[in-house]
Amino acid sequence: MKRAAKRRRIPAEGLAERTVPRHGLGPDGALRMAPPGTGAEWINTWTDTLVTLGADGRVTLTWLDAADGPVPTRAPFPLPRHYAKSGLTDSITIARNVARRIEATADEETRRLTDPAMTTRSWPWGEWVRYYRDHPITGIVTRRMTWQYLLPGETTPRPLDPGTPVDAIPAAAEVTLVSTRLAAVGAPGLAPTDGAVS
Repeated sequence: MKRAAKRRRIPAEGLAERTVPRHGLGPDGALRMAPPGTGAEWINTWTDTLVTLGADGRVTLTWLDAADGPVPTRAPFPLPRHYAKSGLTDSITIARNVARRIEATADEETRRLTDPAMTTRSWPWGEWVRYYRDHPITGIVTRRMTWQYLLPGETTPRPLDPGTPVDAIPAAAEVTLVSTRLAAVGAPGLAPTDGAVS
C-alpha cells in the first residue's frame, strides 16, 4: 500500500481510507442476495438472504426464505433447519462469506479510526463526507465518534453533527477528530441493535 500511495503521491493513510471496500452494501448498510428476478442487488446465489451492518458494527445475515419466515442470525450465522438438506451449499457459503468479510472490514475500520494518530489529521469537508460519513462501513464507526470542523479565517473549531447536509458547510472547512472514544450504541443518532440470534 505504501508503494501505491507513493506512486499516486498520496499519503499511505490517505490511500487506506480511499480503498475501504463496500462489499456491495448500499447507503443503508444492507445487501440482498437472491436468485434472478427478485430485484436483489446480488443475483449469483440461489438462497434469498439479506446482509445488514448495524450501528454496533456487527453483521446480521437474515435467511429470508426460511420455511418458518425470515430468520436473522449473527456470526457464525447458523442455518435455519430446512437449509441443511436444501442442496444449496455453494449459495449458503457465498452468503456467509460475504457477511464475514463485511464484519471483518468493520472491525478493521474500528481499529483504524480509534488509532490515536487519527486525532492529528484533518480532512477537507468534502473528502470527509465521501470517505468517512457516507461510506456504508466506515460511516458506521464515524457516526459513533466526536468530530469538529474549522472554517477558513476562524481559530476556534465548531462541533460537527455527522448528519449535517453537505451544502451546509463550506467545502474549504477542515474536519478533525476530537476523540477516538466510541459512543455507546443506543446513544442519540445511533440505531438500536436488532434481535438476531448467534
